[in-house]
Amino acid sequence: MSLLGIDIGTTGCKVAAFSIDGRLLADAYREYATLHPEPDWAELDSRHVLECSWQAIAEVASHTKAEPVTALCVSSFGEAVTPVTIGREILGNCILHVDPRGTDEFDELFREVDTEWFYAINPNIPGPNYSLPKLLWLRKHQPQLYGRADKFLLWGDLIAFMLGCDPITSFSHANRTLLFDIRKEDWSPELLELGGIEREKLAECKPGGAIAGTVSDTMASRLGLPRGVEVVVGGHDQCCNSLGAGVCQAGKAICGIGTVECITPAYDHIPPSGPMLE
Repeated sequence: MSLLGIDIGTTGCKVAAFSIDGRLLADAYREYATLHPEPDWAELDSRHVLECSWQAIAEVASHTKAEPVTALCVSSFGEAVTPVTIGREILGNCILHVDPRGTDEFDELFREVDTEWFYAINPNIPGPNYSLPKLLWLRKHQPQLYGRADKFLLWGDLIAFMLGCDPITSFSHANRTLLFDIRKEDWSPELLELGGIEREKLAECKPGGAIAGTVSDTMASRLGLPRGVEVVVGGHDQCCNSLGAGVCQAGKAICGIGTVECITPAYDHIPPSGPMLE
């Protein structure tokens, strides 16, 4: 038996299969381009990224016949959401965090919001690069698309959903939306009300390591996977990067260098919001 890891990055997807004792059995990579439909805009063709992911998974799965995959997990970058229907139809592309869309909507919404109050719920310094401002832009400028979307899924959610699971997001991904209550470990009613975002348009929040479901028979056949492969909730790529490097105790940190550089320290508790905000 083997385990399959999938990482969805800003510029490419990586897939690797490992034996239970940690041997690399196979890996694959597919790259995709950032689209710029307007000056300064930056988005990914969600359908194309999914197709690249399926190709990479199928390539790796073809090399695991002797040690079949029994479970898989996804790590991915955060913030960018893709609009989908409950019937698993992709309605549009995802807007990347570097895209300025949502800046005006963010400025208007957060003009009178107390940052300390906000940070105590969702410990991110509010900015236009998160999911909420992009949703506000879509609702204002593409209301038909916003209305048609049953869900807006982050990339870890989307891969699992398209494999046949229910719409589920990890805590670490949900936290990148500006809508998550880190202490209650669920969507914040106060922040949802602040943005006017319908809870039903978001995935269910679950911790990394929970079982999201199994790969559908249709997708298993398409990708060359055995039937009944379990899908495990993963997390934000920087969190998974830290875990993979052994940074899982307080007082340690990792510097991850990719499309962005990110220093990720580990804590054994949620620190007080005041000193962290300062």
